[in-house]
Amino acid sequence: MTVQNGTSANLSGIIVSRLGVAKTSLPPLVVMYLQGNAGNPLHRIPKFRLLAGKSIDNSEREVQVIAVAPRSYWKSTNTSPSESGLLSDYTAVLDWISTAYPNSPVVLYGHSIGGSIAVKLLASSLPDALASRVRGLVLENAFTSIPAMVRAVYPSKWLPYYYLGPFVFDKWDALSALRQCASRPCALRNVIRCPPSILIIHSENDELVPVEMGREIVQAASLVHQRSSSPLGTGPRHVLIPGALHDDAFTKRQWRDEIRSYMAEVASIDLYRQFLQRNTITFEQDKPSSLG
Repeated sequence: MTVQNGTSANLSGIIVSRLGVAKTSLPPLVVMYLQGNAGNPLHRIPKFRLLAGKSIDNSEREVQVIAVAPRSYWKSTNTSPSESGLLSDYTAVLDWISTAYPNSPVVLYGHSIGGSIAVKLLASSLPDALASRVRGLVLENAFTSIPAMVRAVYPSKWLPYYYLGPFVFDKWDALSALRQCASRPCALRNVIRCPPSILIIHSENDELVPVEMGREIVQAASLVHQRSSSPLGTGPRHVLIPGALHDDAFTKRQWRDEIRSYMAEVASIDLYRQFLQRNTITFEQDKPSSLG
């Protein structure tokens, strides 16, 4: 598949779904996957097969995974992968999904830097029509910011690299984006506020991103939930996957159980929304019309 981002980039991606799923009247649940820094969507097919591998509720509802490589990755346009450019690319992907799957709930799944991109994307000034489509967010081994990662990788103050973080051009500061969204309407605040909120996964033995960063993210997200007007549900969930490394959490049984449970909850709440809409009742949520 190809997504056109205006005149700036052609984005290549794949769609993964399970063969033999019985067709129902329910639209599929769509997982929009935002990848980490290395590789391309094809390298992640074993993970996507698990995400789309089983029905998530008793209705045999289908799950489809859409993984699009942003600019400079895989077969997408080879141009500078700036923060603004990647956010623009993933906005185009979300727009493509909204057109191709007009009635499907969308879950953003971001791994590593993809998690930071997902946070920044939902905290940005998304058009209302796109912001309202996102019903869930999974962050796996996401980091708080690039400057914080520089300090984590080079912890010694005797090395010059320790001091380079503030000079990084693209900071991908997910932690600040979370803290700021507590005080203004945006898609990120809506997702955190409304059940099932967000799922934050971290590998116990992550060799790249410190586990403490996962704790900082869940603390910031929990504060957003608490400060929201009329918060619903129990708020963000933080899961530590025992024995997992940065890239292999999906091979662990707990990851599969947590993901299956979360997707089932998204699907169930979507069915409830549809019921309310059929009965002309609007599901309460922040209005994202004043974004920015």
